[in-house]
Amino acid sequence: PGTVNHRKNQHLTAQSVQDLARGKQVKLFALFVGARRIRDHESKYLDALEKILNYTQTESKISARVLGVKASLHPYYLASDCVVCPSNSEVLPYVILEAMQAGRPVIASKIDGIPEIISHGVNGFLIDDFDQPVSRQMNAYLSQLIDDEFMRETLAQNALNTLETKFNKTEMIKAYRSLIVS
Repeated sequence: PGTVNHRKNQHLTAQSVQDLARGKQVKLFALFVGARRIRDHESKYLDALEKILNYTQTESKISARVLGVKASLHPYYLASDCVVCPSNSEVLPYVILEAMQAGRPVIASKIDGIPEIISHGVNGFLIDDFDQPVSRQMNAYLSQLIDDEFMRETLAQNALNTLETKFNKTEMIKAYRSLIVS
């Protein structure tokens, strides 16, 4: 959710869904929210992504959609089992905070500020080895979440707890004060 573009690596998510469909006996649904065709590079990326998704959907176990920009992403978070954010450049994306607020586990890149909020294996999973295909790690984490409902629910509850304890208004004010006073 948020923005669909090459920097966000949604094509890796599409490839993971395709790979998982071959090995899982479940129906998979992937939703990409935030597509726009304002710039040429956006259109080219969307065309490439849709090509992967169209090929992927030839499997009867997969359904995928690319939606435009939405005013509110909350209904999409609530409809999901997990949120994937394999970006190659982020500071701390709202999509992760919003997914956690909706009580959803997150699979995200271990870059920039993301490890400040995602604790690997506690409230989500971090993709940290870019020397091997990112989709291989993503597949492993998605597979775990598909196979283990208890893990999915535990990570989701821990995600919500993280927001309530670490990223609440009081903690944010304390953090800013400590920066200003130092």
